[in-house]
Amino acid sequence: MNNYEIQSFFPLDQYLYNQEVSPRSYPPHYLKTLPTPRSNSYIRFANFTPTFPPIDVYLNGSIIASNLKFGEITNYYRVIPGKHLLSIYVANDRNNPFFATTITVPVADIISTFAFGFEDLSFYLISDDFRTLPDEVAVNFVHLSPNAPPLDLYIDGVLYFSAIYFKEATRYIVLDQKPLYNILLKIAGTDYTLINLPNMTLQPNNSYTFNVVGLYEGDPPLQIVTTLDGSTY
Repeated sequence: MNNYEIQSFFPLDQYLYNQEVSPRSYPPHYLKTLPTPRSNSYIRFANFTPTFPPIDVYLNGSIIASNLKFGEITNYYRVIPGKHLLSIYVANDRNNPFFATTITVPVADIISTFAFGFEDLSFYLISDDFRTLPDEVAVNFVHLSPNAPPLDLYIDGVLYFSAIYFKEATRYIVLDQKPLYNILLKIAGTDYTLINLPNMTLQPNNSYTFNVVGLYEGDPPLQIVTTLDGSTY
């Protein structure tokens, strides 16, 4: 059994391609985790394991998610801060967990927990309690495709996230409010487009994560699962 501490991922500056894209490419103070009066924390779970069957998720022996299929993500659940036993079973089979770990949830935090992997199951835990101004949209990018090369992500033709490797997450960046956004995912350093998402709607005063999951040239295919994050959920 492993012990996992929740991490807030603000990676190295190299993950931001161009600071001149926005006058606030780095998260301003109001985008970072803010003090709140809540005493509980919140956690949600996603199954991003392309080669595993549907799973049941248990927290401290109580089922949290049942028959969670690849690409599916739960709502947030309220939890007491502290240590919790997280157990994963093949759906509808409670005989033996094929993964169990102790996670530590900080006070008044909002956590996303991603199950991912190819031959072995791993977990990725991110604090995603972020906030924006009413006329702004915040986005970040997580690479969870186990066999995909480093990736570039473009928004409206501008390279915002450059050479993101498997198991890496970016900083949030702030976008100006627009009716629609065009998203392109490319192999890093090339013009080879893997995914084209035109005319995507991102609501103002919200933060989102572009989760790249699935298999590169495999089944299930590479895809972007967009999640609405944290306190804007």
